[in-house]
Amino acid sequence: MAASVPALAYVGFVTVAERQEVSVTIYNSADLTLVRDKRAVVFKKGLNPLRYEWSGTLIDPTSLLAFPPAGVKVLNTTFPLDHGESLIWEMLAADQVAGPLAVQYFTSGLTWAADHLITLGGGGRAAMETWITVRNNSGEDYQDARFRLVVGEVR
Repeated sequence: MAASVPALAYVGFVTVAERQEVSVTIYNSADLTLVRDKRAVVFKKGLNPLRYEWSGTLIDPTSLLAFPPAGVKVLNTTFPLDHGESLIWEMLAADQVAGPLAVQYFTSGLTWAADHLITLGGGGRAAMETWITVRNNSGEDYQDARFRLVVGEVR
């Protein structure tokens, strides 16, 4: 009796861990957001292919950049046609290296709005409170992110 076993497509790929930190800069006037996240990764000595996927998000794939830890170089970036919304970074490590991998990209679908409340007090004093509402329709979750909110035109 013969049994067929599906091949594991990602054998040998570096597994990207959960985000350690993420910063999000929203430029409201242009529907443009810069995201930079850091993740803990261990690279083996030699060639390390790393697959990054963004299915279901508004990430601009042409803007994706990887910043590996010291001792690791990005050799090549390919967009495999058989895996849709993904890319593969080929990274070369001189030795086994553990450290932060930063990934940076532009996305759209995030907006923000500010609401202000000014309370006038005695003696000509005033107090102002501000509430910020961020709407996320980008398809990506940015839990525990540090946000920067930019007013004005992007140049």
